[in-house]
Amino acid sequence: MDALPNPDADPNAPPHEQEPNSTWQLFNYGFGPYNDGIYTQSSLGIVVKMGIWLMVNPGGYQSYLITILKDEDLHQAIEIIRPLRTSMVLQFVPTVRHVLLDAAVIGSRDKFTTSKKPLNDKELDEISEKLNLGRWNIYRALYGPEPIRKVMWEVVKCAFSAIPGAKF
Repeated sequence: MDALPNPDADPNAPPHEQEPNSTWQLFNYGFGPYNDGIYTQSSLGIVVKMGIWLMVNPGGYQSYLITILKDEDLHQAIEIIRPLRTSMVLQFVPTVRHVLLDAAVIGSRDKFTTSKKPLNDKELDEISEKLNLGRWNIYRALYGPEPIRKVMWEVVKCAFSAIPGAKF
C-alpha cells in the first residue's frame, strides 16, 4: 500500500495485498490524502516510500531581509504580510525571527552579554545594532523572471515602508 487505500479496497485484506494508491506523491503533507501528519508528528507508521516535491526553475531567485526595529511594530508587520501572502506577492510563507534567534546562531550568550539576568530592552537593542538587525527580522525570497521579481519587490517595499524604521 502506497498511501491511504482505495476506498473500495477490501478492509480485511492486509496492506501489501491491497491495490496501491496511485496519487500518493500528490499530497505534500504526510502520506497520501492528508492524514494529519501521521508520519511527521508521531511514530505511528514506518516510512517505506518517499516522494520529494521539486520546483521547476522559476527563472530567477531574489532573497531579502526586512528588519523591524521595535517590538510594537510586529503586529503591523503581520497585518502587512497577510494580504501580500493571500495575493501571492509573497509566494511562500515568510520567516519572522526575533533577533535573539539570529544571535544564538552566531554565538553563545557570553558573546553578547556577561549578565546572567534576563536581557532588558537596552541589551536587546545593543545586540540588534551589533548584528545590524532589527528586533524582528523577516526573511523571504521572490521567485520568477527578473521583471516580475522587480515588480513584486516594489510592492513588498512599498507595503513595509509603512512601518517606521523598517530597513530593506
